[in-house]
Amino acid sequence: KISELPEQANCLVRECKGSPLVISLIGALLRDFPSRWEYYLRQLQNKQFKRIRKSSSYDYEALDEAMSISVEQLDDNYKDYYKDLSILPKDVRVPTKVLCILWDMETEEVEDILQEFVNKSLLFCDRNGKSFHYYLHDLQLDFLTEKNRNQLQELHKNIVNQY
Repeated sequence: KISELPEQANCLVRECKGSPLVISLIGALLRDFPSRWEYYLRQLQNKQFKRIRKSSSYDYEALDEAMSISVEQLDDNYKDYYKDLSILPKDVRVPTKVLCILWDMETEEVEDILQEFVNKSLLFCDRNGKSFHYYLHDLQLDFLTEKNRNQLQELHKNIVNQY
């Protein structure tokens, strides 16, 4: 219930200007660490990851900070897998098999990794019967490509070499 939320909940919503994507990222973090309301609020307020885009009302700073916090919470090997998603094309839902090839893993292993990202609102999944297709929100992809821009060529080479 809303009335049971701590005072920091309203502050978090204000800090991220009500962005559903940022709220879902913070919510996923709080699901894993329910006592960290104050910590995540401070992280957003400190805006340690600064990238301000002008000419938009969208709060990119809050998104970047929430993304940074979420990615930092991943195990180190999961961070590398998440970085690989920088090469996903915009507006394309990628079947599990593509990532099986990229990571040279069985379907179940890849689905376990991707489910971790979905659980943390770092990735989205469309389930169509037995098949799964994954995609990033455009703003998440922008974050990843900017964060990894010096490695994009190498990341693209990796997928070409795997095929």
